[in-house]
Amino acid sequence: MADYHDGEVTVQRRARLAEQARFSLGGIGETVPEVAAAFLAEQPMIVLGGADGAGRIWATQLTGEPGFLEVPDPRTLTIDALPDPTD
Repeated sequence: MADYHDGEVTVQRRARLAEQARFSLGGIGETVPEVAAAFLAEQPMIVLGGADGAGRIWATQLTGEPGFLEVPDPRTLTIDALPDPTD
């Protein structure tokens, strides 16, 4: 089962959205439902986030023609795009 880390919980409480966040947690899982796969296939962009080796948080936007996002199986999302080299 998915869970939020302590920092996320702190932000949710400060924003007075802890109850909404608990409800939304039910939509987070280890697989991509068919309805979500169909939605992703129609999108012209996606925003990705992560942490680098030093733990610094980053985000980037990737774009493409609808269809550049594919879900070939419920545990895989493929993206036919790369970040700008300067990103």
